[in-house]
Amino acid sequence: MLQTLGEKSWTSLIPVYVKMTEDRRKRVRRTLSFSLHEVGSLIKDSSDLLLIFEKFYNDENDVKEGVV
Repeated sequence: MLQTLGEKSWTSLIPVYVKMTEDRRKRVRRTLSFSLHEVGSLIKDSSDLLLIFEKFYNDENDVKEGVV
């Protein structure tokens, strides 16, 4: 049975998402920073994303650009 992604599966996905935000490759972090608003729209409580937002905001300019 195929499980749909979204709010219901967020608790199991957040560790993977956080791990990806810590990737050493700037390209990965940049892509995630540009899609942070989309992730926020998929989950009910986007407060989980505040620390990730802050992390991206304090990253290199190419990554910061995505959240600004």
